[in-house]
Amino acid sequence: LLKLLFRKKFKLVVHYHMDTMDLGILKKIFTVPDLLIRKKLFNIADMVIGASLDYIKSSQIADSYKKNPEKFIGIPFAVDIDKFVPVEENDDGQVQITFVGGMDQAHDFKGVDVLIKAFAEIKNKNNNIKLNLVGNGSLISEYKKLVESLNIKDKVEFFTGLSDEAKIRQYQNSDIFVLPSVNSHEAFGIVLLEAMSCGVPVIASSLPGVRKVFEDGQQGLGVIPANKKDLKAKLERLVNDKGRRVEMGAKARQLVEEKYSFGLVNKKTEDSLLNLLKK
Repeated sequence: LLKLLFRKKFKLVVHYHMDTMDLGILKKIFTVPDLLIRKKLFNIADMVIGASLDYIKSSQIADSYKKNPEKFIGIPFAVDIDKFVPVEENDDGQVQITFVGGMDQAHDFKGVDVLIKAFAEIKNKNNNIKLNLVGNGSLISEYKKLVESLNIKDKVEFFTGLSDEAKIRQYQNSDIFVLPSVNSHEAFGIVLLEAMSCGVPVIASSLPGVRKVFEDGQQGLGVIPANKKDLKAKLERLVNDKGRRVEMGAKARQLVEEKYSFGLVNKKTEDSLLNLLKK
């Protein structure tokens, strides 16, 4: 309203995080204001910030982007590179595969079930792999039943209620990090930055936004969303190639230092806002 009434006096900046889809009837009622004002809001906005323009281009506001692409700017999320740091490798003979994220109904798009099923089929001659599932949520009991049904209980461990420090140690002790999200409810994946900052190669679904966080084949591998066969193949590729894991992990840390540190992202945000004020 302020922007409509005092168009020249105020600069309106909108941050667009992600689409909301597949909502229940009750939740859809609360989206009515969004439906009523969304088009106008983005039309009168002076700047729209998104963590990834790749995501914006395929999102529910894609038409607004096509109409005024000059208004949109991509500013990624950031990670504390002094807190999430690599440590000297602890070679205990196991290849540690880690997932970090919510494991409740609201986060069922994370694809934990797909990961568990793919992990169960990995062919590894030394039989020295372990899957660490880090997070909280009501679906954990369901995932534990799936683990038991696949006879991999001795290779899978659930970690709940971890402190920030313990979560960082979990990243640092990992050999591979996986974000197996199945749809565009996943818009970026900050956990990818946290893992890469700790020098861990990543495997993530090739979804809009997520696929631009790292370079496929350099800092990690992209996988077809919700495709157990492809995820299994990519996991096997890294599980059975320590040299490649080490190389990708080093490149992952380098990428974070060059693109995702708080200092760099904060500077880009500040410069963008100052440039807007000068217009």
